[in-house]
Amino acid sequence: MLDFDNEFNQPEKILVILSARLNQFYSFYYELPLALENYQISVLCQKRAADSIPEASINKFITKDAEISLDNLEPEIKGNLLKAEYGSLVILYNNREGSGYDQVDKLAGTLKAGNKYVYDIDGRLFKFDDDFLHRKNVIRPAQHREDVRKAQKTASELIKKITSSISSQQTKPEKPRIIFLTAQGFDLPAARVRCFFLAEELAKLGWQTETISLVTHLGFPEEWDQNLSEKMTANSRLVDILSTKSNYILYLQRLDYHAWVVKELFEKRGLPFIFDYDDWDLDFLPLPEIFKPHFPDGESLLKFFIQNSLLNVVSSKYLENHFRKTVDETLYLPTGVATSNFNAHSPTTAGDTIKISWLGTVMRLSNLNDLIFSLNAFQKISVQYPQTVLEILASGRYLKRARSFARDNQQIKFRGWTAPGEVAGYLGTIDIGLLPLIENNPFNRSKSPTKLFEYMCLGKAVLASAVGEANYIIEDGVNGFLFQDEGEFIDKLKILIEDNGLRKKMGLNARATIIDKYTLAKQAKKLSDKLESRLG
Repeated sequence: MLDFDNEFNQPEKILVILSARLNQFYSFYYELPLALENYQISVLCQKRAADSIPEASINKFITKDAEISLDNLEPEIKGNLLKAEYGSLVILYNNREGSGYDQVDKLAGTLKAGNKYVYDIDGRLFKFDDDFLHRKNVIRPAQHREDVRKAQKTASELIKKITSSISSQQTKPEKPRIIFLTAQGFDLPAARVRCFFLAEELAKLGWQTETISLVTHLGFPEEWDQNLSEKMTANSRLVDILSTKSNYILYLQRLDYHAWVVKELFEKRGLPFIFDYDDWDLDFLPLPEIFKPHFPDGESLLKFFIQNSLLNVVSSKYLENHFRKTVDETLYLPTGVATSNFNAHSPTTAGDTIKISWLGTVMRLSNLNDLIFSLNAFQKISVQYPQTVLEILASGRYLKRARSFARDNQQIKFRGWTAPGEVAGYLGTIDIGLLPLIENNPFNRSKSPTKLFEYMCLGKAVLASAVGEANYIIEDGVNGFLFQDEGEFIDKLKILIEDNGLRKKMGLNARATIIDKYTLAKQAKKLSDKLESRLG
C-alpha cells in the first residue's frame, strides 16, 4: 500500500469533469480538498462556473463556452489535459437529459487515467467502462430544485464514496526501499550528487529512498583520515543499522571500505544491491587488509560486485566499456547536475574583469598536476591580459604545494574551500571554467566530472581536456572548447578572453546541452525505468 503521508511521494492527480450546474455541487467543492488533501485536484468546467470554484486547492481548466468537449478548449489547455496522466478521473452528472453528454464521454475516453468514475448528484456510482460510452440516458431527470437539495445534502457521502473508490485502487505491491550507501560525506561531489541528490530525485518518482553516509550521518572522518580500527568500527555500526531494516535494496556507491558490508550481507542474506561505480580506484584498494585474502587484486574484487549486483550503474563510457567485458548490460548514468541548485547566470560584460575558474579537490598528485598545468599556462598570458584573473576554488592535501606555482602573481587568487551550497552562487560570477586532465590514464578517463556539468548548467564557456567523458559531452567550438596540449589550451583560452560574444553563445549552448541530456532528474528517470524493468 502506498503511503500518501510519506513526504517523498508526489501527490496523486485527480481530474473532476463537472458536467452539471455548479450550485448542485457547490458544497462538494469546499469539502473535496479537505477530504483529499494529499491529492492534486483539477477541475474541468464551463467558463460560467469557474469563478465559483474555490481557488486555494483546486486547479481549473475552463472551456471557452458552455459545451465541455475537446473542440471547446483553448489549445494550451487541451495540450495540458492530453499530456497529463491522472490516477483517477471523476465525472459529475446532474441527472438531466440533454445534449453534450456524448462529448463529455468522448473527452473522458481520450484522457489518460488509471481509474474513471461517473457519479450523479444522488451519489450513485457507475464504474466507467467501454459500455458506458454507448449507453444513453443512464440517469433519469428530476426536478432542478430537488436536484440541488439532494446534491447539497449528500455532498459528504459522495466525497466518502470518491475517496473510498480512489483509495481502493491504490493497492499495489510495495516497492522496496532503496538505501544509498556512501563512505563519503555530503561535501564531496560523488556522495552529494550520486547519493543524496539522486535519492531525492528517485523519491520524486515514487520510490522510497534513504541515504546513509558514514561521514555525514554516523560521524566518522573521511576515509583518508581513518585508521583500520575506525574503519572496522564504521562497518560494524553499519551492520547494526541495516539489520533493523527490511524490504530494501542497497545502493553501493563506489568500492570504498564500506563495500565489505554489502558483500557480507549479500552472501549471508541474499540481499540485492545496486553497484554504482564512478571512479577508478582499483590501484589503491580501500581496505586491502580485509579484501586481499579473498581477492588477489582490484580487478577480481570489481568483478565480484559486477557479477552479483541486481544492476550495475556507471558514470562514464570508459567504465561502461570496461564493465561490459564482465556483464552484457550496464546502465550508463553520467553524474549530471541538479538544475534546481544551478540556475543560469549571465556572464560579465566585455570590459569587466574576466574570471577564469579552476574548481576541485587536490587530494591526488594527478589533481595537483592538473592545477599546476593551469597555473603555468595562465602565467604565460596574464601580462598580455591584465583584465583577467584566475581563481582557484579548491581544498585538499596538495593545495599548499600548488600555491608555490602562483609565483606571487596578483592575477591568481586562491579562494580556499567553499560550502557546496555556495558553489552555484560563486560560479554564477565567473566567465570561463577550466577542466584540465593532463594524464590520460584510467582514473581520468573514468571520471564523470561534476564541475563540468556545473559550469555548463550555469551557462559558462568551458575549456576541457579531450580526455574521457568531455569528448562525449562537449562539441568542440559549439558548447565548449576541447584541447590536447598546452599550446592549444593557451590559444583557445585567448579566444575566449577576447570574444565576449563567443563566450555567451557557448554558454547558452552549454546550458542547453545540460537541460537536454544531463539533468539529474533525467538520470533518475533512466535509473527508475531500469529498476522497474529489473524488478518486474
